[in-house]
Amino acid sequence: MATKPRRTRAPAWMRILEQSTRSRDPEGAREARRLFKALGAERQQALTQEISDTRASELCRAYPNVISRPFSNWGDCVKV
Repeated sequence: MATKPRRTRAPAWMRILEQSTRSRDPEGAREARRLFKALGAERQQALTQEISDTRASELCRAYPNVISRPFSNWGDCVKV
């Protein structure tokens, strides 16, 4: 029976960097959110699909245990 790999805690500097990055509100983000919400559902989905196709390898590297981003949609990522 295989055991789960032990997850180690990130160094303090890495946690601080991650928190500051996530709390940052890039310039224009509010306007971008407003414009995205103004799109119809079909156009939102098409845009989301284009972004996930373009950035698939980065998205998969950004999340632990994700090994691929299938064509259908981001919600179907394969996890191990």
